[in-house]
Amino acid sequence: MLLALKLILVPGLLYALAQSGKWWGQYIAGRLAALPWVAGPILAILALEQGQHFAAQAATMSVASVAASEAFNLGYARSSQHGWPLATLSGVLLWSATASLLPGIGPQLGLAIAVALLASYLNSRLLPAIDTLPAPAASRQGAVGLRLLAGAGLTLLTSTIAAHAGPQWGGIFAVFPLLGCLLAIEIHRYQNRHAVTALLRGMCLGRPAFIAFCSVLALCLGRTGIWPSFLLATLACLACSELQRRLLR
Repeated sequence: MLLALKLILVPGLLYALAQSGKWWGQYIAGRLAALPWVAGPILAILALEQGQHFAAQAATMSVASVAASEAFNLGYARSSQHGWPLATLSGVLLWSATASLLPGIGPQLGLAIAVALLASYLNSRLLPAIDTLPAPAASRQGAVGLRLLAGAGLTLLTSTIAAHAGPQWGGIFAVFPLLGCLLAIEIHRYQNRHAVTALLRGMCLGRPAFIAFCSVLALCLGRTGIWPSFLLATLACLACSELQRRLLR
């Protein structure tokens, strides 16, 4: 049953997300991509496999790992004029350097939230500006298939890492910017770097909803049960996203 969830749940959600760029453009796709499409199912699987307290610790580290994901986005955006291979390498190197510092935070949710919000704010200032939003573009079927395979692979990898390395690294890898990386490369190859910047800026704006989701999980898991915790976390995520939408329109 758990193996089926690992192989089906995340790829299914990624397929639904793949249509958003075609419908609403890269900026909105970026905001949606920042939501817990990958991390949420992975944390649910960790709760089922390793227990609620384990998953709560992983969720705390997932909050802090927003900083590493934003480091990837900044590295990619600032190197994008040199082509997608170098931009990807720059992003992954910055992600690795930032992720290596995160275990020092430990199980302190308040500090994790502060780190995540600060990183998101700084990136909103450091990412290149965009003058106009790029037009929507359809995802290519080959690229969509690659995302689905990568989503299943990351789910399997993270659950394996968590079982051997503990909840901190499990939480960090749950937020590995797999989706952002694949979307950025696809958009960079078939559109241009300005469309990539729109995507990454959208992801930056979507971070508060992701932080709300993982923070509620960290607080509720072990107290209210697995599925009530995920229901509350999802409601918090949606409420935060709606509040942002109302404030920014």
